[in-house]
Amino acid sequence: MFDDAQEAFEAMAKVNQLGTYLGIECIAPIMRDQESGSIVNISSVAGLRGQRNIGYVASKFAVTGMTKAIALQLAKFNVRCNSVHPGAISTDMALGLGPSDVELLTNKTPMGELGNPKK
Repeated sequence: MFDDAQEAFEAMAKVNQLGTYLGIECIAPIMRDQESGSIVNISSVAGLRGQRNIGYVASKFAVTGMTKAIALQLAKFNVRCNSVHPGAISTDMALGLGPSDVELLTNKTPMGELGNPKK
């Protein structure tokens, strides 16, 4: 269960959490100075309701928290910051979870199927 867990956790945090932070850090000063803008971060429904992949869930929950914090900081400069929380999408990562986990994700979607980016 925890074989290579720290490495996987850190990799997920670097991509989702640190990547989002660096994007905000890059653009927020520009939007603040021009007193206008909108930042949209990509989180996940997994960050709201949880699932088995602790690294993914923690990193997406962090994106939601950062989004709320920066929204409060930048509101006085007329800069909006929001996050979207898509459900399960048919990607290599989702399909690599295994048939029982894919079925679990599929059963939690209103249409009974994983999202397809080509549709």
